[in-house]
Amino acid sequence: MTDSNKSQSRSNDKDNDEDTADNVHDTGKHMMLLKNSLSQMLGFTAGEAIALNPKNLSGVLHSNDLVLILFYSEQCRYSMQFMPVFDAAADQLRAEFGDNGKVSLAKLDCAAYSSLEDRFNIGKYPTIRIFRFGRVGKIEYRGERTLDALIQFIHKELRDPIEEFCSMSDLQQQKNQKNLVLGYFESSNHLEYEVFRKTSLALRDYHCRFYVSFGDSAKSLNPSGRNKIVFQKNLALAEEEELSSDYNGSMSGFSEMYKWIHDKCKPIFRELTFDNAEEISEEGRPWVILFHQQSDVKSGHELEKVIRMELMDELDKVNFVSVDATTFDFLF
Repeated sequence: MTDSNKSQSRSNDKDNDEDTADNVHDTGKHMMLLKNSLSQMLGFTAGEAIALNPKNLSGVLHSNDLVLILFYSEQCRYSMQFMPVFDAAADQLRAEFGDNGKVSLAKLDCAAYSSLEDRFNIGKYPTIRIFRFGRVGKIEYRGERTLDALIQFIHKELRDPIEEFCSMSDLQQQKNQKNLVLGYFESSNHLEYEVFRKTSLALRDYHCRFYVSFGDSAKSLNPSGRNKIVFQKNLALAEEEELSSDYNGSMSGFSEMYKWIHDKCKPIFRELTFDNAEEISEEGRPWVILFHQQSDVKSGHELEKVIRMELMDELDKVNFVSVDATTFDFLF
């Protein structure tokens, strides 16, 4: 190659390098502009929780696995006292997880958007509702209104609720053997297991416990060899066939699996405690109360049978609760 050709080649290489650098720079600018546009569209402000409105609500809920929404009013001093804590938590979580769709904190001014306040049945300020995969959760955040308490609660909510088991004796050793959702899967990398995991996260606050078995252990417990989900109402009463049922729907369909497990986990009646009394009372439905001695488990089982046979249509209208007569003797 002549000196002239070498010089021309070096010149072309330099031009190509500069073009590549320009392209990378332009791409970076475009990505930054896109991110800024999305942030503005979703109501994101650095250092704060996302400000919600009717236009961005759906986008925020469906682009994150977990969303906590603070419903507030500027006229409520408790709301305004808690707002800096909530914003600080949003900033800390954003620094920890980024904007990868794992968790977000958002806030909604109920005075400005009363239709959304009515939609989510907000009765007091401040209220923090929990949403998973776009669906409202069963419980609210009722912990301390401090940064540490809020962050600790969110970390707990992000934990995988599924426990692994290798034999039925593993389950029989559990203290709580009611409302078990058992999954049998080829491996944890299987797409159908990911749907099961997502469903368990969405329903973690319901009255179910999720367990899974993989590989050889799953095959020994599930001779069919196919991925399978079983609902066990009460393992201690496993001889009663109506207490166990197999899921026959799509193993890769989240909505179908969610509905089946949700319906199975929906409590017929609940044990009233000091921890859940406020939550149940705020549902605004009349109560039918079964008072029982702590050692009496038969009466609750009999009541559940009656409800299943004759009163299932009333579950959305009435709260059936059981009460330990000794603990709540002041109610008599």
